[in-house]
Amino acid sequence: MPVTIQWYVRSALLYILASAVLGVLYQLDLWLHPFGFHPYLITVHVHLALMGGVIQMIMGVALWMFPLTTPIEERLHFRLLPAWTAYGLFNVGLLGRFFVEYRYRIPGGHLYGGLTVLTGVLQIAALVIFIVHLWTLRQAKRKPQ
Repeated sequence: MPVTIQWYVRSALLYILASAVLGVLYQLDLWLHPFGFHPYLITVHVHLALMGGVIQMIMGVALWMFPLTTPIEERLHFRLLPAWTAYGLFNVGLLGRFFVEYRYRIPGGHLYGGLTVLTGVLQIAALVIFIVHLWTLRQAKRKPQ
C-alpha cells in the first residue's frame, strides 16, 4: 500500500481514537466536572469522529480502490500532488477546527468565528480536490467507445 494511502488510513484511526478519548473525557466532565468543558465541545468530538475518522478513512480507501474498472496494480497510479494537497488541507482544516471551534464558543471568542469558517472552507477545498482527482482517474481509465 502506498505511503500516501497509509497516511490517510492511519490519520483516520488516530482521529477515531482521539474522538473516543475526548468523548470519555467529556462524559467524565459532565459527571464530576474536573475540567470545566464547555457543552459545545461535543461539536468538536463529533467532527473529529465523522470528518477525521470516517470521511478520511473513506478517502484513503477510495484512493486505493478507484477506479474499479482496472486491475489493482494499475489503480495505484494516482497523482501525488493532489492526493497530498487534499490530505494536507483536510487535516489543517480539521485540526484548526478542533482548536478554533471550542475557543469560538466560549465567552469573548467571537473573533474566532471567521477562523471557524476558514477551517470549514479548507476541508471543503480538500474534498473538492480529492473528488476531482478521483473523477479524473476514473475518466482517464475509461476506454473510448
